[in-house]
Amino acid sequence: DELGALVEVSPALLLARGEWLEELGELEDAADAFEACLEIGEDPTAQLVLTRPLLGLARLALMEGRMEDALEDIDTALSTAPRDPEALLAALSLRSTEDRRAFAESWREQHGDTVELRRAEGEAALLAGEPAAAIAPLQAVAGDPPTGRSALRLAQALLLSDRIDEAVDLLLAVQPELPEAG
Repeated sequence: DELGALVEVSPALLLARGEWLEELGELEDAADAFEACLEIGEDPTAQLVLTRPLLGLARLALMEGRMEDALEDIDTALSTAPRDPEALLAALSLRSTEDRRAFAESWREQHGDTVELRRAEGEAALLAGEPAAAIAPLQAVAGDPPTGRSALRLAQALLLSDRIDEAVDLLLAVQPELPEAG
């Protein structure tokens, strides 16, 4: 705070300050920093000025048990950056299985069937303890043949779904690209 007068206030500074205060557990001050970032207004860096602070406010709302406020902040973040991976994952993860499907269907109708949505669907299903539901979206993201980190997540979903031979085959196939698959 003493150095604040020496630095020009910017969205990046306010966002970083909010995230730092959030990590320190100073939630009220973190909320003030995120809200100050939002007050800067329209900017070519909409994700920095709008999306990231809204997701910060959503995390703070969740810490305080305010689920509806968190979902509102996340939905607002998605209205500014509809393909934001963190916002999509949060929007899906905080909903029940039925609501998650309805949300994804509605989002898909508005924005198309994107890699970001598929990845978020797979990750949200894994987080919800529904590995079988994660397989199809992760297969779509991982490609044919599956590659990259999405292939690792697909292997995890297969393994958790008791499809062990498929998971092992996939891990062996991606091991040259990703040694951690071994």
